[in-house]
Amino acid sequence: MVNALKSNNTDYNLNNFNCTDYGINMASKVGMNIGSCYGNWPGGGGDNPGKLSQILRSTSIIGIKDTNGGSSLNNSGTCN
Repeated sequence: MVNALKSNNTDYNLNNFNCTDYGINMASKVGMNIGSCYGNWPGGGGDNPGKLSQILRSTSIIGIKDTNGGSSLNNSGTCN
């Protein structure tokens, strides 16, 4: 996987190779075959994090998952 990370030279494209595509590609390097997470958005479509989340929640690819939700820490500081 480290070699795959270092050798990735695909240009980012929201519709063709975005962050979700990158994650799916890297997961496949360690045997996690997730498949397509395609969804549409205004002006295009492609693999997307929301669809990926739905797929991961409904599969046994990941052995440990919490579908009951939880709580996050309160925000602190400023976001500039």
